[in-house]
Amino acid sequence: MILLIVLVVVAGLAFAGFRLFGATDLAEGYLYEEENLLLYAKVTQAEEIGVEITEWRVVTEKGIPVLKTREESYKATVDEHQLTLRQEGEKTWNASVTKEELILHDPVTEGLAADSKWQASDLAGFESKRKALEERVQQQAEQKKKEQAIEEERVRIAEAGDKFKRLKADLQENSEYLDATQFSDETSVAENQLAHMQSLLEEVRMYAEQTSMNRMEFEVMQATVDSMKVIRDGAGTIQENIDRKKTGMVNLTEILEADVAELDKIWEQVISQLPDAKSQEEEYKKVKETVAASIAQAKERLAAGEQTVAKTKQDIEALYGNAAAMLQQAKAKYQF
Repeated sequence: MILLIVLVVVAGLAFAGFRLFGATDLAEGYLYEEENLLLYAKVTQAEEIGVEITEWRVVTEKGIPVLKTREESYKATVDEHQLTLRQEGEKTWNASVTKEELILHDPVTEGLAADSKWQASDLAGFESKRKALEERVQQQAEQKKKEQAIEEERVRIAEAGDKFKRLKADLQENSEYLDATQFSDETSVAENQLAHMQSLLEEVRMYAEQTSMNRMEFEVMQATVDSMKVIRDGAGTIQENIDRKKTGMVNLTEILEADVAELDKIWEQVISQLPDAKSQEEEYKKVKETVAASIAQAKERLAAGEQTVAKTKQDIEALYGNAAAMLQQAKAKYQF
């Protein structure tokens, strides 16, 4: 890191130089130049000698160069060409001074080397250096901000692109999972139960239509009706399975619709930045079409499944009702 340091020692603005206590000739000021630090020190003569130093330092905050300033005051003593600075306590700083040069044996600020040599300069020279430093830092800061903005945009686009790809993959996977949610097992079981109930009803009817019936035949008829009741009661389990799958489908559909909305939003952000925008657009449209088709087909399957199971359950209830009525008639007829 290059530093710019300026130390200006001034006894009064009307003089280009002065003699301290009539013994030591001093310049109006002293310059030490590096790149990122600027010091200005003014000697005062009131009741006692003092030195006031103002510091301009270039620091980096979040990657941006910023010019910071601070002030320090010292008491000073001069013995021939030896200058001693002092603050509160016993801390001192030693220097050698002539009209042409100032040598600081002890650094007065961070980054300043010991025995640094400072060249005589007037106040106008110092102000010129300070102004140049401010302009340079401002230009560097603006450039850094532009670079950061470009980098932030690049990162944003990259992150959006990655998220776009992940959403496409998630949508594809969830669409396949939704497609796999079928109701064929439930409808098949319901239809088998209905067929079994019809078969059992025929057995009950056979006994009911007999011209006579003994106790054993009645008990067989009663056991058949009890079997039909078990099937009737179990029909509710099928509906529970459908309701469970329906809840999963609704949840998955909401996730898919939310992901599609997010995909649309990201697409608007990245479309102008993608090098392969045309092929990406084809994939984007294809994924949306796939999701829309999966949701529509899932709703159709759900509606059909619910309708089939509900109709079958109704038919089973009716068959059981017929069988139970025949059993009661036989019981009354034959006094069992």
